[in-house]
Amino acid sequence: MEISCITVSSSGKLLATGQLGTQFQRTPEAPIILWNYETRKPLAVLKGMMDCVKLLAFSPDGRFLAGVGQNNTLIIWNTQDASPIHTRVTEVPFTMLSWGDVMTHVNPKHPSYSLILGNQYQIYMNRLEFDISSMQYLMKNGQCQLPNTGLNRQYNFSKCRGDLLLTGTSSGEVCIFSVYNNIYRASMPVSSNGIHSAALGTDFLFVGGGDGKIKENQHCGRLVDLEPRGPARQQGHEHQH
Repeated sequence: MEISCITVSSSGKLLATGQLGTQFQRTPEAPIILWNYETRKPLAVLKGMMDCVKLLAFSPDGRFLAGVGQNNTLIIWNTQDASPIHTRVTEVPFTMLSWGDVMTHVNPKHPSYSLILGNQYQIYMNRLEFDISSMQYLMKNGQCQLPNTGLNRQYNFSKCRGDLLLTGTSSGEVCIFSVYNNIYRASMPVSSNGIHSAALGTDFLFVGGGDGKIKENQHCGRLVDLEPRGPARQQGHEHQH
């Protein structure tokens, strides 16, 4: 089967590949293969997606893997035993998936997690918490406060660090949200033909636009410092920090 998306855990020990469903099966099931990167061997085959796996992301500690399928299904798996811990089917497909902070101060053995999802109409700041009474993780859903006029966008990527959530849109903007306050903060036009990819560094956000340019944006962990720096320099003329 063809690979539709891929993600690597922050430790580099786990790899997950999402597949396209095949027309030769009765139902076009699109499996996800969880790999041990060091041994190059599969650990488990995760099922529940149909047609195509669109988004995949490991939690920062690698304990969970979240995936979104073309059949509008969100599934979170425990990577330790490959069991699904949360399944949700939505009317509008998610186009954005990003993990936030891992919170260990309340229960170090069973920390809480921030999971951010988005579609063209809404951003969801969710909390994955361990419920002592049922002895399992449960998802608490929360909506982000958007402008009164709404925020209808097609999100192509999301990068989260602490309170800062940066998202790129097909209209060429970087939208900025506060994760801790569940609120939209600002938008900044970056590309004239959409934003297709991004990489988040310590002090800079690099975005690849549909205009064929890579642009460098300074964020420094603070929303007020997000400023366009123009196209990145060509290879051989590296930017000096």
